Amino acid sequence: MPRRFNSSETVRGFLQSTENPMVTPQLKKSLKLFVEVLEDFRDDERFSTATGIVKLKDQFEGKQVIWRLNVKKTIVDSLYDDKHISLTAIGEPETGQIREKDVCVEKKGKLPIGDYLAQFLLLFANGKHMTEIKTLATAAMRVAYPNRTYTRVDPLEAHWQPFYETAIAQDTTPETRLAAILEFEPEHLLYIVRRLFNLDLDFEPSITNDELQVLFLDTFERCENDDVKRFIVARLDATEEALTRLIVANETEFVDDHLQRAVEYAINRMRN
Repeated sequence: MPRRFNSSETVRGFLQSTENPMVTPQLKKSLKLFVEVLEDFRDDERFSTATGIVKLKDQFEGKQVIWRLNVKKTIVDSLYDDKHISLTAIGEPETGQIREKDVCVEKKGKLPIGDYLAQFLLLFANGKHMTEIKTLATAAMRVAYPNRTYTRVDPLEAHWQPFYETAIAQDTTPETRLAAILEFEPEHLLYIVRRLFNLDLDFEPSITNDELQVLFLDTFERCENDDVKRFIVARLDATEEALTRLIVANETEFVDDHLQRAVEYAINRMRN
């Protein structure tokens, strides 16, 4: 399939927007910067585009890995104060066997989202993306060499492993799982929730996606950490149960305006 490169198609809908008050002049200026940076790589065969995305061709220990930078999703999520760049690692460990892994890339600071997207392109172009963003190497290995065991230094692993062994790796009740997750301190709870969203359920025989979604909903309703609530609501599957419970939750005005907008956006997303 021939390479496709059209830098403007990655953000055209936002730059042409005239009616959405959330698409501010500052945001448009930032997205134009992103387009300018992307355009600099027109002659670089590693870079290609499609509507709302950029694909970056990479190598990990002798195997090709594609990074799909989900530009449109990242921008939309940022409008509702999500603090992450949406990125997916794509590999083909065996011929015809495609594996994908979503990657958690947190943006730090208060720059407009286009600046962060441009920064990621520059990190990739300079070969520093895997050293600067530690989660990328792990994701690349998971899609290129899915059967390989790995270890990494993670200061919060001590909190994850006991929880995983008691609440995820074995059959247990929803109440037990919820009680276990609510025991965590706020600074650890967000880490645990991120790990849960990154689970590869193909390798988790004791919990189904439906059960995991219920755990996310229960955690959203019971925890008191607005960052955790926003993180969950932005990633919930669009199910009838999720929509019903979010509508009920939205009947009570949230103290955090950002959380209020995130819930309203999730409801609209699920309705559509």
